[in-house]
Amino acid sequence: MAAQPLTPEMMAQLSALASSGQHYLQEWTQEHVSQPLSRLQTEGQKLSEQIQYVPKKLSSRQRKWVLIGLLFAFVGFILIISGVFVSNRKKTHKPALW
Repeated sequence: MAAQPLTPEMMAQLSALASSGQHYLQEWTQEHVSQPLSRLQTEGQKLSEQIQYVPKKLSSRQRKWVLIGLLFAFVGFILIISGVFVSNRKKTHKPALW
């Protein structure tokens, strides 16, 4: 089969097809590449801002109150445990675990 020369009508059809294909490609690129990419960039920017946050160290006054709170918690824990052992000993008339 010999190749036919392109007629002006065929050239017009090819030109219209090429422009519609280019338009479709631009829409597809915008929808599937550009929008997700910009969304990822904004999310990445937010994450990098969160990562850059460094908590401040506690001041000496704050450290003092944290230590006092831990001391009270420890003393309360010891009192609760010793109270459990004492109440067990009173109920069963047996010596404590030690």
